[in-house]
Amino acid sequence: MQRTSIDNDQQSRQQDERVGLLNTSGGNNEEDEGTLNVYHTDHTISKSGKDSCVLPFILSIFLISIPLLWFLLIFQNVYLNAFNYTPEFEYIYKNGNRTESLNNFIETNVNQHFPLLLKKYGIAGASLGIISEENNKYEVKFFNFGERDINFQVNNTVTVDTAFQTGELSETMTVFGVMKLLQENKINFTAPINSFLKRWKLESDKSDSITIKHLLTHTSGLENTDPYEYFYGYVPTQIKKPTTLDNLLNIKLINAIGTVNLDRKVIGAEYGILQYLIEDVSGMNFTSFMDTLIDGLGMSDLSTYTVNDLGLARTLSECYGNYFYVIPNYLFTTSSAFGFYTTVSDYSKLIVNILDYNNSKIVEPEYVNEIFYPVNEIKDKAKYPRKMALGYIIEDLSDGSQSIYRRGSNLGWRAQMNVNRRHKQGYILLTNTETASDVLDIFDCYWHYQLIGDEKLNTCDRYNSSSLADLITIIITAVFAAVVFVFWLTLSCLVCHKKVPLTCSFPFMSNNWLEVVGSATIVVRAIIVVTIAVIYVSLMVFLHSDIYGISAYNAFFIVFATKYAPYHLPYTSLIFGFLSFTLICCALFIYRDSSINKKQKNYQLIN
Repeated sequence: MQRTSIDNDQQSRQQDERVGLLNTSGGNNEEDEGTLNVYHTDHTISKSGKDSCVLPFILSIFLISIPLLWFLLIFQNVYLNAFNYTPEFEYIYKNGNRTESLNNFIETNVNQHFPLLLKKYGIAGASLGIISEENNKYEVKFFNFGERDINFQVNNTVTVDTAFQTGELSETMTVFGVMKLLQENKINFTAPINSFLKRWKLESDKSDSITIKHLLTHTSGLENTDPYEYFYGYVPTQIKKPTTLDNLLNIKLINAIGTVNLDRKVIGAEYGILQYLIEDVSGMNFTSFMDTLIDGLGMSDLSTYTVNDLGLARTLSECYGNYFYVIPNYLFTTSSAFGFYTTVSDYSKLIVNILDYNNSKIVEPEYVNEIFYPVNEIKDKAKYPRKMALGYIIEDLSDGSQSIYRRGSNLGWRAQMNVNRRHKQGYILLTNTETASDVLDIFDCYWHYQLIGDEKLNTCDRYNSSSLADLITIIITAVFAAVVFVFWLTLSCLVCHKKVPLTCSFPFMSNNWLEVVGSATIVVRAIIVVTIAVIYVSLMVFLHSDIYGISAYNAFFIVFATKYAPYHLPYTSLIFGFLSFTLICCALFIYRDSSINKKQKNYQLIN
């Protein structure tokens, strides 16, 4: 009888071991019956009879490797690429010989170094026009680089007829429309803005103090509070498209009147009102009215405030984020401020009109001069003082001349124009990639050097300061990548590796898992995960705040990042990394939960 009992015990033990129900410390049937508390691991049983967690461990490492390799790819091609560029632009200055200086600049910096500069910063395509006076006649030299559509194999190179969005350069054209109404005595710059508006009125107790000049110089104190489509754009496929009136209904007096504010929310509000004013005063649609000026300058149909033209669609460039991510062609209700499309050959005609203002084709010379009279000083962190004119920014140079310029920064587009009327030169540079801001600074710095022979201007200061900032970014990113890798590896071991005792108290590993959830080990692990997530997001925001324009635009980050994050690799890596973390957790929980359920059923069958 005793022998039979021993045999039964051995048989039961063998059956239990086959389904992994006994822990390695042993036990008997009476102690184990009716409870799973003694089973301290959910691991499968290997052929050797030892604990194993190979499947979830390999799965977690695989899922972790994807965002890690993605991040390293970005690190190599976006960050390190900025230091793989030699030789640099060369300082060229021929004192007293402006023509020779410019020709040498073009030969050395434009023809030789500029293509390398574009490669350095990952710019898909660019179009450059350099304007100068030679033999009492203004001439334009065009230079085109890269591709307008990297995914299209036919007719994909940038040409003089490739159309780009110009961002805030739209103002530089719109202001001439306002000056035309002023020349025709249909408006004046001293009367309240409401006296010229018919379909909508500005509602504010200080509305009588706000004039057209305030709007043109960004000193009205007005701001568009919500939503963001009016000054950041909306996708063409958006079902409910915002209107100009929607924009106006969100305008409020937020800032002090008389202080220059170049925030996009301010620009969108002020030029939205000007767009309505032009329509009310002229009796024409805004686009139709501006077409009269475009035609007056001799521009082609490729310059427009709308993209409905089929010819434009065939020559319009694509736009790209970091590492050539394709970004949709965002549209703008406030096209007067952000929605102007043009080519390098067309916009050069506007620059010639500014330089040769005595022969202006659209407004009288006196009204051209009035545009460039500095009105208010721009109070910001720039090293060298700047002043705001009507739609243009003025910077005094060391030789007594003035730099008249404007930069455009729509999502995926960067553009810059500059004119020096004393030296009778100017340029227009259009690009189709988000990362081109440094390219604009570098080109502008060296272009000015061939004019005045020194670096005393803000673009040179930004350029010279950027190298140290880039190096700091590289170091932080490298350290961060290493820390994240170590954390991911450690977390995987803590979660599922067989040799780490901490897994023995993991939830779902016993039938009292609700009590285990509140244990210190679980809380500690939760704190680790949340902490690393916060650090991850904070560092990514810090490293790439310039891309999103958080400091420049003062946008509410959650709204802005949620909308535009998919078009930038660093944030794509962030999102992808969290997605992988989620998959890891799901895989481990499902694996363990299903394993426990299977063991419970097997235990019931055995007993």
